[in-house]
Amino acid sequence: MAFDSRLTIQHGLAMSNDIQRELDEAELDPTTADTIRRVAEHVRYYADLEDENVLSDIEDLRSEVADLRDNMPVADDSNERIDELADEVIDLKEYIKELEARL
Repeated sequence: MAFDSRLTIQHGLAMSNDIQRELDEAELDPTTADTIRRVAEHVRYYADLEDENVLSDIEDLRSEVADLRDNMPVADDSNERIDELADEVIDLKEYIKELEARL
């Protein structure tokens, strides 16, 4: 019933004690009290399953984020990019000169 197993155990014991105290105070017949205890255990079981589903979803999301992070393209070094653009400008100027010479 919690993401930390120690808390799950503590909360489970606290819940069992609280249920027992309420049943003792209600002075129910033993069959009814036993039925209520079993229903509470079913509720706890499914709550624990839901916690496991949430933990699984969290792990899946973490994995997706890690995959995205690992596969993201690395940004070019800004100086390297400036040099590439400068070279491209030089190439374009030469190309323009060639075109002008043909005219």
